[in-house]
Amino acid sequence: MLVNYYIGAKSAYLPKEIKVLQSGDLEWGNVVILVKNVHFCSDLIGFESVRRPLKSCVFADVRVQVPSGVQSLSEMRGFFVSIPFIINFITMNHIVLIGNGFDLAHGLETSYIHFLNWYLKNIEQAIEEKQFYEDDIIIISYKQESVSTFSNNMISQLSQKTTLSNSPLAVLQILKEKNYIVSFKSRFIAELFDKIQTNTWVDIENSYYSWIIRIYKSLQSSTHNSRERDESRLKTELKILNKSFNEIKNQLEKYLTFLNTDNRIESKLDIENHFKRIVKSLSKNTVDKICIVNFNYTNTINTYVKDYNNIEMIQIHGSLNNKQNPIIFGYGDETDELYEKIENLNDNEYLKFMKSFEYFKTNSYQNLIEFINGNPYSVHVMGHSCGLSDRVLLKRIFENKYCKSINIYYYQISEHENDYTNKCMDISRHFSIDKKDIMRERITSEKDSLPLVSYKAK
Repeated sequence: MLVNYYIGAKSAYLPKEIKVLQSGDLEWGNVVILVKNVHFCSDLIGFESVRRPLKSCVFADVRVQVPSGVQSLSEMRGFFVSIPFIINFITMNHIVLIGNGFDLAHGLETSYIHFLNWYLKNIEQAIEEKQFYEDDIIIISYKQESVSTFSNNMISQLSQKTTLSNSPLAVLQILKEKNYIVSFKSRFIAELFDKIQTNTWVDIENSYYSWIIRIYKSLQSSTHNSRERDESRLKTELKILNKSFNEIKNQLEKYLTFLNTDNRIESKLDIENHFKRIVKSLSKNTVDKICIVNFNYTNTINTYVKDYNNIEMIQIHGSLNNKQNPIIFGYGDETDELYEKIENLNDNEYLKFMKSFEYFKTNSYQNLIEFINGNPYSVHVMGHSCGLSDRVLLKRIFENKYCKSINIYYYQISEHENDYTNKCMDISRHFSIDKKDIMRERITSEKDSLPLVSYKAK
């Protein structure tokens, strides 16, 4: 391979140490150069944007045309030298983690508030004729019908928390003004509505698991005298919790199907460039691959990868309206200190929406494990929250011995603010306490990271 190697002027990009082992006639000299401490292509001029581990790097038979008056190589700052050399690359795969932030960056209304607003507006339209609505999330009835004090108080509290004209809380307030009463099917749902301003998808899944924990702790604190009664009551509450969560899952699939058919995705130039850089880093002399791990149920990512080869697509959480790959919605952290105790209750109702068991429905999880155990890889986080609800999977990816780097494509909040540091903290939770040093080695610095999309002032 023949490349132009630039001597000295951009020292930050030069190998840390260049030692001339042998030199002949300086006018047309044959020089053997030993390069030390070069670990990545990005350490070499001409490969700055390619972060690929080097198995070996040998420069030999360097033909140098020395200008008149130059006595040594160290005087040749600012000149190009043609150097034939051999680089023996290590195969380097790439894993791109796609999360909900990726869809939000394209203007898709996929947040919890967007979904709930759609859900309630559909209900509002449905009850205009029947004056009644019920599913496993909510009951809406006309005021003459009896309703608990809890529901009345809750709706009053919610209506005071927002002045937004197009929010779920505003829709509830409209229903209240029309003499409808809203009652939530479970305490889990009531809590979600109470936290409506800040909830994201991962918050719903975390909230669900927190209620599993609460029910478990209530069971453990039950006294001998009330044990049988409490077990029956808590079993009923657990079943109601799971019914409500399953209804959210079903309604979510309907909503995202509506979004998928109602929106045309326009690609973002920044994201196009991100993928071009990743593809460019693939070696022509190896069988490098890119694995897209799409945690979304939507297919927004297809806009960017449909024309590339060597790409494997894994819809790890399923696809919309696909019986062969049904959507997975639940919690996935087996490292939680209480998980083993809950599992040992020998009651499968507690494990109904644990992602570990949902993964068995397809080969997606096994395919991903096979990919990460094959060759070294670099991880690219694009719009994924890296929350605890996906720890069972993310921990396997980040801590794996073949993971060489973790690249964060951060959310640019404003001109001078981004979520890079918060994302580092989120990722750190997937590393065991004895592997924090590995985490610091693998996460790419903020200086070398990029925003998913550039900030544009409104």
